[in-house]
Amino acid sequence: MIFFITQRDPFFVDSFFETFDKFDKKYTIINLPSFNKGLAWAIKKTFDLYGLRGFLYLLYIKLTKLIRPTFFANMTKQYNFKYIDEAKDILINLGQDDIIISLSAPSKIPVEWLENVKVKINIHCGKLPKYAGVMPIFWQINDGLDEIFITFQDLAKEIDTGKIFLETKIKPSYSLFETSRLAKRQSANLLKEFLLNIESNIKNAHDINLPGKKLILRKFPTSEEIKDFKKTHRLV
Repeated sequence: MIFFITQRDPFFVDSFFETFDKFDKKYTIINLPSFNKGLAWAIKKTFDLYGLRGFLYLLYIKLTKLIRPTFFANMTKQYNFKYIDEAKDILINLGQDDIIISLSAPSKIPVEWLENVKVKINIHCGKLPKYAGVMPIFWQINDGLDEIFITFQDLAKEIDTGKIFLETKIKPSYSLFETSRLAKRQSANLLKEFLLNIESNIKNAHDINLPGKKLILRKFPTSEEIKDFKKTHRLV
């Protein structure tokens, strides 16, 4: 069984599942809230990033999905937990045929719970190690890259430090929002390919090239960084 640890949203994560669900592979979702900081925090961060116009657009999408929720035919179950610790009993009892995938997971996942699984994958939409941390697509576009990286790596104890399984590139769309949705859809396609050659991909994993002993994690952009981004790029 494939288990996704994620934070479902109607914008990006569901774009992934809308694509992956077509591949006729059964999966379970372990859904966690966004860093447990509450709705007010999430609204503020969204407003800070996308502004009033973008916020209203995302709100429209959210309301539309509430009225007409998406049905995933191959999702066998969804667990809704407040904290990752609530999923411990499930995770420690997984076996050698099970696959764990961290997809925009909002909290650090204790890898010691996953010793018996076949493979544990972190999906990161950025080139590593340079774009480790949060908002990698924002930072890649901000730096003027004409291609966005999608990286599949081993889910390691320390964030974004695991061995690399696969890496691919996509062309950015016309805005940060649409590029983020595109990256999730392409991540789903890449996962399909990964699963077709899973043994080979695990065997050929390689270490990331860390420039130093400690990885520098990108953070959520400041208001000034967002303002500078908007001078040359679209948010929505």
